Amino acid sequence: MDNQHYYYKKQEVIEQAKYIIKDETMGIKPVYANNGALHSQVLCQYDIKLVTIRPYQIVKDSSIYYGCDLEGINNSAKEILKDQRMLPAVISQVNQFCMIPLSSAKSDDCIWISFHHVIDIIADKNDSIIVFTNHNKLRVPISRGTLQDKLNKSARLITTYSQRQSHIADLYRMSGVAESREGYFY
Repeated sequence: MDNQHYYYKKQEVIEQAKYIIKDETMGIKPVYANNGALHSQVLCQYDIKLVTIRPYQIVKDSSIYYGCDLEGINNSAKEILKDQRMLPAVISQVNQFCMIPLSSAKSDDCIWISFHHVIDIIADKNDSIIVFTNHNKLRVPISRGTLQDKLNKSARLITTYSQRQSHIADLYRMSGVAESREGYFY
C-alpha cells in the first residue's frame, strides 16, 4: 500500500471488499495491489480502509445507497455550476456529503476528497498538502489555487441545495398556516 503521500498518526489499516461513504470519510486514493489490480485507500478519521474496488465505484455505489445515481448528481451540479468541469458530487444532500474529484472522475488516478474534512491547504511548489480535520495531511498533485476553486464550487453547490431545501420547508410551513383553522374562534 502506498502511504508515501499521506502523513498520518498511527492508524489501523482495515481491508474490505465494499465501502459506502459516510461522515468519517476524508478521502479516497487509488492504489495498486501487488497483482496490478486497482483498489482504493479510504482515508477515514480514525483508520484507513483498503477497499478492493476502484475509487469511482465507491462514489457510484455510495450515490445509489443515498438515493441517487451519479449521472443525476452530475446533471444537477452542471445545472447549478454552469460551464464547469470536474464537478463535485454531493453524494447525500441530507448529510451534505460532498466528494471532490481532483482529476477526471473516471480516471484511474483520480483522488477524491471530502469537502467537510478539509481545514487547510498548504502550497508546496506545484502540489498542495491538504490538512484534514484530524490534522493528517495528504499531498496531492494539484495547485493550491485549483484546489481552492474546487472547494469553492463545492461550497456553492452545498449552499444551493441547502437554500432549496429551506425554501421548500418555508413554503410547506406557510401553506400549513394558511390552511389551518386551529387557533381561530368561530
